[in-house]
Amino acid sequence: MSHRFLRRARRLLAGWAILATFFAAAPRQPARAEDKAASAPASAAELAGTWQYAEDRTPPEHKRDPRERGPLGASFKVSLEEKAVVVEQTMRGALRPSRVALDGSEDVRQEGASTRKTSGRMERGALSILEVTTTERSGAVSTHTVEYTLTPVKEGILVWRRIAGTPPIERTALYRRASDVAAPKAAKGDLKQLAWLEGRFTAAAGGEKPSESEEHWGPAGGGAMLGTARTVTSGKMTSFEFLRIVERDGGLVYVAQPGGGPAVEFVLTELTATRALFENPQHDYPKRIVYEHLPAAQGGKDGLRTEISDAGGSRAMSATYERAR
Repeated sequence: MSHRFLRRARRLLAGWAILATFFAAAPRQPARAEDKAASAPASAAELAGTWQYAEDRTPPEHKRDPRERGPLGASFKVSLEEKAVVVEQTMRGALRPSRVALDGSEDVRQEGASTRKTSGRMERGALSILEVTTTERSGAVSTHTVEYTLTPVKEGILVWRRIAGTPPIERTALYRRASDVAAPKAAKGDLKQLAWLEGRFTAAAGGEKPSESEEHWGPAGGGAMLGTARTVTSGKMTSFEFLRIVERDGGLVYVAQPGGGPAVEFVLTELTATRALFENPQHDYPKRIVYEHLPAAQGGKDGLRTEISDAGGSRAMSATYERAR
């Protein structure tokens, strides 16, 4: 091999070494947050839509009163923006949006005396949300921290919620797309068939805090029966409800307003001479309400049995009342 060829080879190797050193030393440009944010919503497509509470999935060690609402209420909506995911739920009759910016920044909202900061991220198809609400009243400051995770599953979306505290409160529930929740099959019926419901019914409980519950139903008139319910514990009213049953399209609809809040409707799906079943599969809890007429025992008074439950009668809670004279 000639000396001239060796000299050329050495010059080429030296040039490559200089280039390699230059590229190794050049600063690497990180992926821009806006690029990530712009592509991230594609992974959230499975979350988009309107979702209805289906069933409780809370582990037994975290179970609480089954009448508690789902982690995101009876229903919620997820919409996608270019660089954010927005989760909208209804709380106390008002729409409450949570905007999760996918570049990691906080969304800050002022709500009266409270400041709510929302942040989150998409990871492996699941949306994690952290909300920290700070409230100042009379010089005292309190902080309320809630975590959510929305995970797509075969049946719909699993929603996990954790409220910070001692101990923390955790709850998990399955939500299904509103379009996948079938409406109940309405049964025929009229208010004449519920004549046994008219009147005042009471139930008493003893113990350290004696209580009395009552339901009072007025006579049918104008295509409706009006009712009220309340519970008095240790001489103080602890809960109340406005009720009505209305005739509609050849059937009956039960309308409840717990605490005077927004009306929730349940459609009559079964009616016999002594029993009426009303259902709303899109409600969180209950999904079923049963009224049953109890015949009078010999020399006694007739009564009323009520039951609320989830779909299929699970997580049932019942009460038995006696007709008041």
